[in-house]
Amino acid sequence: IDNPEYLEFKLGLALALRGLKRYDQAIKVLEEILTIQKSILGSQHQVTLMILCNLAFCYKEQKNYGKAIKLLEEILTIQKSTFGDSQHQVTLKTQYDLAFCYEQQGNYLKSIELLEEILTIQKSILGSQHQITLKTQDSLAFCYKEQKNYGKAIKLLEEILTIQKSIL
Repeated sequence: IDNPEYLEFKLGLALALRGLKRYDQAIKVLEEILTIQKSILGSQHQVTLMILCNLAFCYKEQKNYGKAIKLLEEILTIQKSTFGDSQHQVTLKTQYDLAFCYEQQGNYLKSIELLEEILTIQKSILGSQHQITLKTQDSLAFCYKEQKNYGKAIKLLEEILTIQKSIL
């Protein structure tokens, strides 16, 4: 059924299921809605994008990182074409989620590449002392540590501690 009100109610159901952490059920409903929305609105419409984001979130929460990565890469491509660059807050969040999924799969090189890009942008937009920037820096330090690049990891962690100490 491609009735807008019906789809809106169905989306409400999917989001409620997601909120209850019933991800299998939420995924099933979101995939049904996604198929219809793509045929009606196209793959780049903001509603379609929102459904893709919710679907990626469900897969990520299920630790199905392969499917989450595939969706996040699709989302990122759409966001970059929509927002024009990777400095948009929504795009940065998607990149961070993608970096997290790569990290969880042990693909630290891809995660590091994204996190370095995100960190540079966050430092210029939010500043070095912002908690989101520090969280990204900590994630990057973790990936460096996992790659046995202890020098870079220690440098980043020491910077975080210095900033945290000055804030407190």
